[in-house]
Amino acid sequence: MLIRNVTDADLDNALRLTNEVFRNNIEFFSREYAGRTRQGGNKYDVRLTVKNSGGPGGRLSPSGSGRRVKAACWHAHGDFFDSLPAEAEIIVSGEEGIHRPGDSWVDRNIGNQVHPLMFSDACNCSGTPGRSYPRGVKEWRPE
Repeated sequence: MLIRNVTDADLDNALRLTNEVFRNNIEFFSREYAGRTRQGGNKYDVRLTVKNSGGPGGRLSPSGSGRRVKAACWHAHGDFFDSLPAEAEIIVSGEEGIHRPGDSWVDRNIGNQVHPLMFSDACNCSGTPGRSYPRGVKEWRPE
């Protein structure tokens, strides 16, 4: 995902806040400076992952096998996005438009036609302490 109008400190702070919920299990897989916007803001190409795929915020394989993958789930991404400053702009590959912190995050099928799996269902976040994430929703906003 491409995040605009943020600093390194903003990204670090958003990750820290996200890890308060996900027990310090979320980390950057990559965080690369991508230049400046036309308006002069910074751009970063960011990918989130997990330290332990069986821990909070870990994602399940879209194959429907129940296998865990070393990637951050939809809920961890949503918490991270909402922890960014209000002026941040988030561009997620495979989605249209620009998102901002606090927007509703659109769920999508990451499985296939035979074994559909919504992004929000590809994890075990219903067991994350302090959070109650709804299952099978098309859009979700944090409580």
